[in-house]
Amino acid sequence: MTALRIVDDAGDDVAAGGSGEILVRGDQGVRRLLRGPCRDRAAITDGWLHTGDIGRVDEGGYLHVVDRIKDLIITGGENVSSREVEDAVGAHPAVRSVAVLGTPDPRWGSW
Repeated sequence: MTALRIVDDAGDDVAAGGSGEILVRGDQGVRRLLRGPCRDRAAITDGWLHTGDIGRVDEGGYLHVVDRIKDLIITGGENVSSREVEDAVGAHPAVRSVAVLGTPDPRWGSW
């Protein structure tokens, strides 16, 4: 059996329909990641694996993966979600599809 939680930045559970980080735990879970002990400790807390994905659970109990936490673009000291930019650009009727990627910039910062 696999348990699933959606949590906010403070680690508190989010109500159905709300977005937050996806955490998973189960018998098939990961005991150790291949990235090294320091990074493992950050990814696994109290037996919960922090996936680094942003998701929400709808009223029917279905999980929707919305974005990646690390897909943030740092520009001028602001954190901007690439998904938010994609949604804004994609809302224009002349745009069929869109993908946003951050690139390092000497003035505005790195991604």
